[in-house]
Amino acid sequence: MKAGDWSWLELTKIVTGVLTPLTILIITFLINENLRRIDAENGREAAVIDLSEVIYARRVRAELLASGLRRHNADPTDRSLVELIERKTAYDEAYVDWNKRSQSNLLVMRGILDSKIYTALEAVVEFHLFGEVFQPLDSCLTAAYDEAVRGRDVSQTLEGCGVKGLLSFTLICGYAITDELYAAASSAIADRESSMFQSGEIAASCGVPASTPRFQGIIPSE
Repeated sequence: MKAGDWSWLELTKIVTGVLTPLTILIITFLINENLRRIDAENGREAAVIDLSEVIYARRVRAELLASGLRRHNADPTDRSLVELIERKTAYDEAYVDWNKRSQSNLLVMRGILDSKIYTALEAVVEFHLFGEVFQPLDSCLTAAYDEAVRGRDVSQTLEGCGVKGLLSFTLICGYAITDELYAAASSAIADRESSMFQSGEIAASCGVPASTPRFQGIIPSE
């Protein structure tokens, strides 16, 4: 073996000895970063699932109460009255749970969207889903229930407040919000909030005009 060959061999050993730990360190860092990203993504997705359960729990309880009101109104019996009272109790529990978690739900949305300030999605839930639908729906069902337990006809009350339309709206709007939010939670893009509104699904399903000042620049104009 020549002296030059020996020098290159030793140099190769030295370089390999230096690079191998560095390579392992880089690979370990990349793996840990990927695991953190996956954990964060899974956490966001779990938060969306929990939020959707809260929205749908209230909507389903309202649907069951409305159904019980119609059935008792058509054929009032002791059994139908007991069922109606049970459904109203279950609805009240969902109502309380929603209001108890209303602020935390908004903060969860903000966290999912990685925002430090009030988001357009929070406004959709607070003013459109809740303010324009859930609140009048609650007033409608409560008024009808109060009449039903007094033996009065509730058909005009339910029809007058448009209970079917309100229930339909909660289903369509609630689905759009949770569907788009889940897609955003699963995304690695930086601006998740804007991505939620690009399809126009939330705006169309929740009755949000693109001209609304809060949503200008977020919701695409028609």
